[in-house]
Amino acid sequence: MNWGDFFSRVPVLGLSALLGALTCSIGTAAVLASSDGKEHTTWPSPDLSVQPSVVLSVLTASVNAMLILALHEGATISWWIKMMLGGSLNDCHRYWNYSNSVWAAITSGKHFNKVALACLMTTIVVIDGPILQHASTVTSIHVANPRNFSIALNQNLLDYTTGWYTSPVKMVDTLSNSFARVLEGYNSGEPIVVRAEGCHGTCRGEIIAPGWEVECTNGTQKAPGMPEIADTVSIGSISVEFGGVMDTNLINVSTLFMPQGMKHNLATSKCTMHFGRVRHQVELSYGTVTLSRLPLSGNRTVERQYPQVETAGLGVFPSTLGGIAFAVGKQYNSEITLYNGSSFQVSANGMMGYAYRNSSDGMLGTMGMTWADPTADVVATIQELTFRAAVFHTNTATPMQWTEGEEKTRITVYTANYKYLAGALVLMIVATLAMFPLFHGWWHLGREVTLSPVEIAAAFRAPHTEGGDPNADVYTLLRQIGKRKARYGIIDESGVVRYYHESESQTSFTGATTPATSKSPDIALQEGVASRGLSPVPSPRHELPRRPTLGIADPEVVSWPRR
Repeated sequence: MNWGDFFSRVPVLGLSALLGALTCSIGTAAVLASSDGKEHTTWPSPDLSVQPSVVLSVLTASVNAMLILALHEGATISWWIKMMLGGSLNDCHRYWNYSNSVWAAITSGKHFNKVALACLMTTIVVIDGPILQHASTVTSIHVANPRNFSIALNQNLLDYTTGWYTSPVKMVDTLSNSFARVLEGYNSGEPIVVRAEGCHGTCRGEIIAPGWEVECTNGTQKAPGMPEIADTVSIGSISVEFGGVMDTNLINVSTLFMPQGMKHNLATSKCTMHFGRVRHQVELSYGTVTLSRLPLSGNRTVERQYPQVETAGLGVFPSTLGGIAFAVGKQYNSEITLYNGSSFQVSANGMMGYAYRNSSDGMLGTMGMTWADPTADVVATIQELTFRAAVFHTNTATPMQWTEGEEKTRITVYTANYKYLAGALVLMIVATLAMFPLFHGWWHLGREVTLSPVEIAAAFRAPHTEGGDPNADVYTLLRQIGKRKARYGIIDESGVVRYYHESESQTSFTGATTPATSKSPDIALQEGVASRGLSPVPSPRHELPRRPTLGIADPEVVSWPRR
């Protein structure tokens, strides 16, 4: 048989397995990187949705399978290269055994070699699958996309009544039935439900609705200091006043508060609010609107609106907006004074005295007591009550108002954990690199080699393979002798072995038998032959009984002893 050249001797299958293992290892990184942050219904494409964990499982299983294939191919080459370089039969056994037994590789000790290393790495690398299962997880996030949506909202509150004048004092002193229901919904925290279209999740946008233009000015007032014993000092107040029968589109909000204690100036705020239509920032979620607070500065007014001049006196007269100021004033109007009676006693009416004190309990009764600014809360309450009134008076005939906004939806996305990826990649690449030394020297082999028992037997010149070409590859060898029958058992070779010794007469040992001893027949036979200086050279006239020999041969000369 002619041996092949360099390229024809390349172990294509083994090297392809290593290349495939490296490719699949890199593929795991590509899968995680490409799926990171992608919606679970759109990866890898909108038409085909596959979980990254499934793809990672396939890739890791492929890596493990290809490394096993590479180990098989590489160990075969290493065995033949070792035999070409020469070694003991122990080496012959170890190179084969380490590639087939993990335990043998682990317990190899001082005989540890590249085959044992490759076997151990092939075993360890199987944990890459569980590691990569933690590398890709799913999580829910909010994403915002442009979205046009519409809301039905009454734009004209001037046709409705919020309160009534029932005395000649020219002050609204009670609420209309409809606005009382609006106030009840606000106090109980009822959601603001509207008729809406175009929003399928949570949408944010700016809509035009009845509201108030706000202009605020801030100032200070002289520090109260230490009052005399038994004296009182005013340190806080909230006042909500309606413009009255003449200024029917006006509400004034005035506040006084003590943000830094009695040794520092008091703070004042005065806000003038004019009724009109303003731009509100809203959040719409499944038909429910949440109103964002408008800033106390900046012009967000689309137009001012002016209710007609109102009447008050003997009788009952309606007020378009006075009920709003009346309701908010009843909730917030407050007065706080401190009485110096060796320690400071808080005397307050209204909610400011208890709801806006922001100093610790330990500061009670001292000059270090402080109160927060209530202005923003008061203004926000007026704005929300007005908005709720517009919603209350909306009906099926109210036209829809379209707005450009954004839709925020919760989606499930894949999240990559690159720490787990790094660990698995290191493991797979190290295991792959551990295979390359097994292929070293393959160019010295002139033909394809295997660890087939037939090929190994032929290489050891076993008698039963005589007639086959020992230089041929296993497939050629099998074509030559593959049809021979074989059996493992006791080989019958006429029952005797001939021995001959030159210094003795040929008849002196004729018919000699194995000495009677408790030793095994083969040891007794060998010792008997050696003690007589015999040489195991076949002789046609000097024969000794031969012990049963186990082996593989033609079934016609093989038997198996009965037990």
